[in-house]
Formats: sequence, C-alpha cells, structure tokens
Amino acid sequence: MLAKAEAFRWLHDNAPTLGELGFQVQGGATASQDYFIGPVRVEVGIEERGDWFDVRGTVWFGEFAVPFIRLRPYILQRRREYRLPNGQVAFIPDEWFTDYLELFAFAEEVEGQPLALRRHHLSLITDLETDNLATVTLTRRLEKLRDFAAVEDRPLPVGFRGTLRPYQQAGYNWLRFVQDYHLGGCLADDMGLGKSVQTLVMLLERQESRASQGAASLLVLPTSLVYNWMAEARKFTPSLRLLVYTGTYREKNVAQFADYDIVLTSYGIVRLDTDLLASYQFDYVILDESQAIKNPSSTTAQAVRQLRARHRLILTGTPVENSTMDLWSQMTFINPGLLGTQAFFRKEFVKPIEKNQDESRTKKLHALIK
Repeated sequence: MLAKAEAFRWLHDNAPTLGELGFQVQGGATASQDYFIGPVRVEVGIEERGDWFDVRGTVWFGEFAVPFIRLRPYILQRRREYRLPNGQVAFIPDEWFTDYLELFAFAEEVEGQPLALRRHHLSLITDLETDNLATVTLTRRLEKLRDFAAVEDRPLPVGFRGTLRPYQQAGYNWLRFVQDYHLGGCLADDMGLGKSVQTLVMLLERQESRASQGAASLLVLPTSLVYNWMAEARKFTPSLRLLVYTGTYREKNVAQFADYDIVLTSYGIVRLDTDLLASYQFDYVILDESQAIKNPSSTTAQAVRQLRARHRLILTGTPVENSTMDLWSQMTFINPGLLGTQAFFRKEFVKPIEKNQDESRTKKLHALIK
C-alpha cells in the first residue's frame, strides 16, 4: 500500500495518462494535507548580457504562476513538494530535477536580479535550447562561439623564429579564439607536441600588438622545467623579455615585473610569495603541468587561485591522473564556477561516473569542459 503522499504523487504524475483512459482525477482534502493535481508547465528564457546570461522564467501550477528562481532550493535539494499560495502542495515533475539541475547549480543569484550564468556555461545553455527546455537569445558573435565557427587561421607574430606544424597552428588559433571571448583555456596534449611553443607565440603576439598593455604574464611550472622554457623562448621568441623569479635571493619586488614580458616561477615560490604575487595584475597566469593543483585543498591550489590576471591558461599532458575529481580544481582555476561547487561536482559527476560508469554524466561533463 502506498503512503498518502506517495499516492498523490503517483496520481499527479500519471494524471494525463489516466485522463486519456477516461478517468477523472481531482484533488481533494485529506485529514492532514490538501494536494494539487493539475497541469504543470514551465517557460524559461535566457538572454545574453555582456559576459553573463540572464535566466528568467515562470512555472505554472494550474492557475498559480511562480517565479522560476523559487524552485532553485527544491531542485538542488531534490525536494518534490512545493506549497502553493492557497496552501495546497504541488509536486515538481521528476524530469525537472535532471533538466534544470546544472542550471540552478551553476547560476549565481543576486537579490533583486535574475539568475545569471557565466559565459563559459554556453554549452549548458545550448543543451537547454536543443532539448526545448529554454528559449535562448544570443548575439551573432556568441552564435559563432557556440558553433566554434569563428576559429580561423591567425597570422603569426613578426618576431617568431620558426615554423608551426598544422596542429600547432590550430592550437595557436584556438588560444587566440578563447582569448577573444575572455574564456580560460586548457591546452592538453601529449608531451613533445609543442604546448610551450604555441604558448610563447601567443604571448609574443600579445607583446607585439600591445594587447598586454605593459603587464607581464606569469608562468608557473615545476622547477625542473624553468630552463627548458628559457631555451624554447631564446630559440623561437627571442624578443620576449624573461625574468626568472626563483631562488633564495630573488628580488621580492613586483615593480620589476613591468620591465619583462614573462615572469617564470615555480609552484613552490607561488606558495611562499602568494601575497606578493597576488598584489600584481598579470596579463596571463599560465600553469604548466597543471595537474599540480589537482587537489583543491592543497596549499598550491589555494595559492594559485589568489593570483590575478586578465586571462588564465593551463597546460597539461594528463589533466586526469587518478580521479575525475582532478578536473575540478584545474577547470575552476581557469573558469571559476564552471563545474559548480566541489561538493556538487563530487555528488553529481564523480560518483556517477566512477562508481556507476554513467555515460550520460560523462557526456554532460565533456560538454561542459570542451
């Protein structure tokens, strides 16, 4: 026998089918609670606003119109019962907990303002539109971003001394593309395929075009790679001015950074000089071997998150070493809020993917970070 609330939930969910079969379903008062049984629908609209998307919507429970934003705690906490103004209890459709979960989890809320999603959640917005779950209004520029139709060949800077292979040119084009849209980037490929060269060429273009506005870029890497980067820069981009900010006797003065294009330092130095480095506004902060921050609770991850820059980029050959959780810290560094809170990501992605081999969650994760 079903409990009373479960019975009304079943009637609510199956009312359309029962109606087609000739049954008439009506809500009625019980000794303890009056339940709403009737039509439920939702309309959601999403509009571009600068680097944000405004999310507005209305939910109808019969004649009652409820602002979409009020469902946020119910969806996130998976609470189906919603009390209407007349005291009746309505049931939120099961499918909404899947359809709108990421929207509510990733959206930011300011009192008196509509829900807002960041630009890097464009793939989520596209999925909502594709599944007819929201009406989306975008500028032509963002339409191109959604389709990646704007990734075109970019001319190489004059001072580059070398030749890019086709896949390296594609990587350079992509770096410029995400830069144009103010998105953080992750350049992930096997060792030896030229991530450093692509990055140096991009930074050289920033210097030559004066897009860096005189600000240095910070390159954080394992100590063992410092001189590899210096050698690559001398060979391919000799006009870039490099400062090696390492060692016991380093000059702890950020004013000197204005005389350089790139400041090379180690993860260890970032941990030691966090406050000092965070006082400078870099053009780029770039993490090489970014899996070094895979543990979001580590002092290294906490330190790099305090660094300030116009743009952020990570380079890695192995973004996931041990767990899907490795992605959260790295993606959050380049695009804050992209994957929600750590607790949400663990519950909604890590556990389903690793314990249940849930392909739908794997596909959703790929769509979010691609």
